[in-house]
Amino acid sequence: MIEQIFLGNSAYSLFLYVLRFPEKIENTLYLLGPSCTFAQVPHCLPLWGSPDAKIMAANRAYVQQQAFLLLRGRKVPCYGNPNLSFAPFFAKNFSFYPFTDGLIDKILFDRYLLTPNFPKIYAVQYKGGTDLWHSKIEYLNIPHLWLKLSSAQKEKVLNVFNIPPELSTIFAAKKQLLLTQPLSEDNICTEEEKREIYRRILQNYHSENIILKAHPREITDWKSAFPNITVIPKHIPSEMLTFLTPNLERIITFFSTAAFTMLKENQIDFYAKDFSKLKYFVPHSRQEGNRTFVPVAAFDIEKTYLDKNKFNWLKIPDPDGRFYR
Repeated sequence: MIEQIFLGNSAYSLFLYVLRFPEKIENTLYLLGPSCTFAQVPHCLPLWGSPDAKIMAANRAYVQQQAFLLLRGRKVPCYGNPNLSFAPFFAKNFSFYPFTDGLIDKILFDRYLLTPNFPKIYAVQYKGGTDLWHSKIEYLNIPHLWLKLSSAQKEKVLNVFNIPPELSTIFAAKKQLLLTQPLSEDNICTEEEKREIYRRILQNYHSENIILKAHPREITDWKSAFPNITVIPKHIPSEMLTFLTPNLERIITFFSTAAFTMLKENQIDFYAKDFSKLKYFVPHSRQEGNRTFVPVAAFDIEKTYLDKNKFNWLKIPDPDGRFYR
């Protein structure tokens, strides 16, 4: 029997939900968007996306009707992202428990706390804790929750993300993780420039020790770019790798905050500090065809981290002298 609803379009929020409620995995009705089509769950209604308002309205009506039929009119708790276009109906008619999905949701904490139909908010507790405490907020400690799971529950969580046992074995043998980021997709550089950046970075490491985890929004074909490196499916949340890569010793990244939940600061190699010194970078913006590329300074890379001395700030290898100014 269905006892809860989960509504979301994020692999990360889905991971948090099944990690927090492993005993409810099989008794949940999942309302999942296109980013969660990988999910192996017993009860699921797909959430379609369309620019056509009539199609969206028809899909929302269909999902609401089917949910009503599956629940037989019962009002069960609903968990997930209240900012999705499908959420208002469930937030209005059910007790809704938001699962925050990144820093943008934390900005909305005040609004969530004032919503009577939101009995509790679930958020991730990052290293260093938080300065906002409230009786309606439950902070989730990902490693702690994973350690609490039984072997059978861990297997269920992995099955939701369609992770075969042989893949777990491959991950366990790797010691270094490369977290790539949507540099070209966010108009920071071109696709060719992004590939060249990571190709040069990887000159500092042995490819047989590395696994590569792409950002969910990336469209780069990393398997063809680096055929000798194990590429992790994009739908697997970076935080999940904490358990799948027990022998991990180093993380390689530009400025990914996901690294903080996995290793100590001195085990993370950052390559973003000198990014503005690259020859193709300009202080304001640059135009190429129909695309306008933005300056990385807008991200305030160095200001993002309060104690920069703890990190390994490394320079992108430039053996031929043509990469930096």
